[in-house]
Amino acid sequence: MVALSNAIEPTTHAFLESINAQTGPALYEIPVSEGRAAFTRLQAVPVNKLPVDIEEHQIPGGPTGPVPIRIVRPKGAAGRLPPTPTVRAGCSGTTISTTG
Repeated sequence: MVALSNAIEPTTHAFLESINAQTGPALYEIPVSEGRAAFTRLQAVPVNKLPVDIEEHQIPGGPTGPVPIRIVRPKGAAGRLPPTPTVRAGCSGTTISTTG
């Protein structure tokens, strides 16, 4: 079991506590197929998504041309927010999503 910081957001903290309370072998101790199935079960829960404003842009500088970016902000948010950059690589290139 891993000790959790009290600074973790409450919903995430509760989720991690439920993971820590599980019994049985650690994820790295089971076959890959069982580990993938475990992650599928963990992710098969409803997710409440808050409303957001999304802006699609392209910035110059990619090795083969412009790089698409997506800016996701809480619905109606004004002013500066702290960024949370997320980089995903896919078959059509790399998408950089910045939430904040």
